[in-house]
Amino acid sequence: MGATAVAWLFHITPGQVLLPILLLGVGALFMATVSLWQRVLGGNHLVAWVPTILYALFIAILSHNSFSVRPVGFDTGILFHPVEYFSLGVLLCWGWHAAPVACGMWVLAGRVLAAGAAFAASDEIHQRFIPGRHSSFFDLSLDILGLATGLAVFLAALELHARRRARRAGSAGK
Repeated sequence: MGATAVAWLFHITPGQVLLPILLLGVGALFMATVSLWQRVLGGNHLVAWVPTILYALFIAILSHNSFSVRPVGFDTGILFHPVEYFSLGVLLCWGWHAAPVACGMWVLAGRVLAAGAAFAASDEIHQRFIPGRHSSFFDLSLDILGLATGLAVFLAALELHARRRARRAGSAGK
C-alpha cells in the first residue's frame, strides 16, 4: 500500500510500478502463509528466503526503470534508499535467523551487511547502464545505512522477544 501511495504522490504511472507492487504483495502473502504453516506444521527453513528474493527482485525491477516524477522539493533518494534497504536488511536477517544452525549476533551482522552491501553495489552498477539513472557512492552509503538500521531493529526486536519469553518462563515457574 505504501508503494502505491508513493507512486500516486509522485505521479508515476501504474504500469511502471505494477510488477514491483505485485511482487511485494506476493511476498507479503507468502510470508504470512509460511509463518502460519511453520507454526502449525513446522517446516523447511529455506522458505524464509522467498520474501527476501522477491524483495530483491522488487528493487532490481525498480532500478531498471527511469521514472519521470513530479518534483517534490527534495532529493527523493535520500528517503527511498535507506527505507528500501532497511527492509532488505530485515529480510536478510529473517532468512539467516530462520536457519536451523543458529549463528551469533556478530556473524549475522557480518552476513547481512556483506550480502546487502554487495547487492547494493551491484544495483548501483546496474543503474549506471539505465538511461536516465545514475550510480553514486552517496546512494550506496544510504543503502548501507538502511541495511545497518534494519539489522539493528531486527536485533533489538530479537532481544525484546527473548526478554519477554524469559519473563513468561519466570512467571510460569512461580
